[in-house]
Amino acid sequence: NISIQNNDYIQNELGIPNEFGGVRLVTVEVDSGKLPSDEEQKPLFTVENINPKQGTYTVKTTETSLSKPIQSVRVPIWSTSNQSNLKWYTATPNGDGTFSATFDIRNHQALSGTYNNHVYITYNDGSEHNYAADAVSMSTDQIQAKVAVRKTEANRYEVTVTDAYGDGDIILPTWSEVNGQDDIKWYTANKVGNGIYKFTVDTQNHKGSGLFNTHVYRRKAGQLTGLTGTSYQVEK
Repeated sequence: NISIQNNDYIQNELGIPNEFGGVRLVTVEVDSGKLPSDEEQKPLFTVENINPKQGTYTVKTTETSLSKPIQSVRVPIWSTSNQSNLKWYTATPNGDGTFSATFDIRNHQALSGTYNNHVYITYNDGSEHNYAADAVSMSTDQIQAKVAVRKTEANRYEVTVTDAYGDGDIILPTWSEVNGQDDIKWYTANKVGNGIYKFTVDTQNHKGSGLFNTHVYRRKAGQLTGLTGTSYQVEK
């Protein structure tokens, strides 16, 4: 609520006539009751691009017409009660008044649970404020396992399985395309990290050459669950 109390011209120091060099002197009154409240000045927070198969999502902070200009944003995220898997993300400015931070469950010990998303904002005027955005439930059971194969030496091919979280063994049925599955062998991979398994296939133990297939299963409580698979060329 602004009111003009004085609308006169004053002469500048050089004595230039008012109509050419005068400065309008204006005094205003601002009704503090009309200023935006703290709640109205709060930026907008959204959780977007939730991808259970990848174990990722994006926390987005957006300036509004009433919020103060934002200098930087940090986003702490965790799921455990003691914050043992807490990680701080520095949000990336998108150049349009928005800031984005991308969560990856692998940065949080790959634990299933409900993830808390807080937002710490530093404004251009130097003030700071922190807020709570929506929480997100994520499960490693939904993440899509991946497999890759590389040749390590003559007739030996290393199979690496990643994002295979959960209990049970990782089983790798492997066979050459020649004559179907007449030379199939079932290998048990070695766990080398959280959700990471490796096994080296000696293709001399298989009859054929050319195209080989390796599929990935999880064996738990006597049950096999297919996860993924791949094919690759073998020259003996």
